[in-house]
Amino acid sequence: MRIQWLADLETFQIDYNEQTQRYCVGVTAIVKVTLRDGVYHEDVGFGMLDNCRQKGMALDKVRVLPPVIPWYNLN
Repeated sequence: MRIQWLADLETFQIDYNEQTQRYCVGVTAIVKVTLRDGVYHEDVGFGMLDNCRQKGMALDKVRVLPPVIPWYNLN
């Protein structure tokens, strides 16, 4: 039997974006995973990147924005 689930990015927030000689960025995300039967779980994750030369590159590397996530099957 396969368990089907869906993941949603509930919130995504840049916590800090510091610049000295290089950029340091930290982000927090809340993700909600819902099973096909309606049971769900929310959790918080934190990502950070230190010592990056460019601000855009730092922001891009610190976060992984998922595309629209379809129902997945777990074995």
